Amino acid sequence: MMKKIFFTLLLQTLVAMVGMAQWQRNALYLGGDLSMLPYCEQGGRVYLDDNGQPVDDLLRWLKEERNFNSIRVRLFVDPSHAPAEQREWGAIQDLEYVKALGKRIKDLGMSFMLDFHYSDTWADPSQQIIPLDWKSQTNEELYETIYNYTKQSLQELTAAGAKPDLIQIGNEISLGMLRGDNWEYYCVMDSPESTWVRLVKLLQQASKACREVCPEAGIIIHTEKVNDIDYLQFFYEKMRDVDYDIIGTSYYREWHGDIAGLDRALTMLEQKFSDKVIMDVETNSRQWADGNENYEFTYSELGQNDFTRAVIETLWQHPHVTGLYWWQPEFSIVSLWDQDTGRPLMALNTLMIFLNKNAEGHIPDVTFLYLNNPLFSYNLSGWTNTVGTAFWRENTWEILSNYCDFEWTGEPIVDQEVVQFPELPVGKYRLSASCAFDGDGRGLYLLAGDSNHEMSGTGAPATYSLNFNVAAAGPVKVGFKVQNTTATWANLDNFRLERMDATAISGISYKPQVAQHIYNLTGQRLSKPQMGINIIDGKKVVVK
Repeated sequence: MMKKIFFTLLLQTLVAMVGMAQWQRNALYLGGDLSMLPYCEQGGRVYLDDNGQPVDDLLRWLKEERNFNSIRVRLFVDPSHAPAEQREWGAIQDLEYVKALGKRIKDLGMSFMLDFHYSDTWADPSQQIIPLDWKSQTNEELYETIYNYTKQSLQELTAAGAKPDLIQIGNEISLGMLRGDNWEYYCVMDSPESTWVRLVKLLQQASKACREVCPEAGIIIHTEKVNDIDYLQFFYEKMRDVDYDIIGTSYYREWHGDIAGLDRALTMLEQKFSDKVIMDVETNSRQWADGNENYEFTYSELGQNDFTRAVIETLWQHPHVTGLYWWQPEFSIVSLWDQDTGRPLMALNTLMIFLNKNAEGHIPDVTFLYLNNPLFSYNLSGWTNTVGTAFWRENTWEILSNYCDFEWTGEPIVDQEVVQFPELPVGKYRLSASCAFDGDGRGLYLLAGDSNHEMSGTGAPATYSLNFNVAAAGPVKVGFKVQNTTATWANLDNFRLERMDATAISGISYKPQVAQHIYNLTGQRLSKPQMGINIIDGKKVVVK
């Protein structure tokens, strides 16, 4: 219901644009690393939909109800050699496992991102362990082995109906790969040139195999150094001789610093490596933990949602960014389902707004960017009820699904508000909501800042809207107000917030600046602005 209400018209165009048959440079990709899904399904894990009903096919549901169009899956060389505790935490994906999951993804018409770890176990900055069967090989032998392994894996996946559309050649490899305990192969800024030559040769061989078997696929080089811009630039300068298409980043608040640092790193990458597109191939935030170690974003459902909105808002500012993937939405404390109840969390809704990036022909819907729990999907969390007579109803009236209820008492509803205070930037907005209350009832208002709109009761749900302006950025009260009402009951649902000024990005006149990135609406880079609409440094600008 939620998708039909808010996003169908907007996202049909975007999803069709992606196509999913092969990688497209200018398409937008939204998804997650669901490498643990078969394991969770076999273990009896139940995922619920918005109405509290079990989801039969999670991949299909994510595509149809949350607009995921791409799924990432990791591949280990032989995870049976991984230490038991690392298998327990998810190092289990061998080629047969990935064939089966990859085919499910492709059969649904989704994009399939394959993540080669080139190890029997987790590969990340802390460890890049050489597979046991490759351990005694010389560097020259490893160059041949990585080529043959990559090529054979891709050939078998293709034959199984699981041909990848996006391929990561290594996982978080900023400090090198296939290095084991040999510090000679540990890549840092003052490493011998031979160390970097070795890494480049390994990647060249892997890339060569990808181009031969999957020539249409986008090739990704993945790092995790957004918190160290100097090293990030140094690393990708070293990659100039590798054939690849996409810079893949990881961003975790605990490890990589604040959102401003992510923004600075993306700016540098766009300026220095303008021939590449960028994808945030790993991000997440915990839904709970002991304490609030996640700094400005608490370990809670609301904190997780705030983090998600902040990441998306940052990615929107960068025209080279074309992908966003949540790491393990199906598993552990970073899951996008409540670990106790199985219901989907707010952040899973919020992720959908990433696909609004640079979209045309619509009024940008920013509901999930600024409002918490706008559909009352998860009780009344995110809202303040000033008197406390409002209740949450779970799917008791099909036309509204879950909703906020002032139940009938035979007496007029006591004066009160159901509101929240989103931080809104300067602009013009429209707030909408669905409401049902007694026929001929009066005294119920849609509320936004200093503006309000009185609604008219008919006994059936109707949609009401209110236009309002934000003159100074800051918290704005939005919601529902009851004042001197004659209504004895009311049901409230489906809040929606839209930007009404231009396309919610910019409508200002163009002024020349240094080091600008200028694109037309098809994503083609321009040497200078053209007449009409341009994308300049991530903002829409009209040149007349």
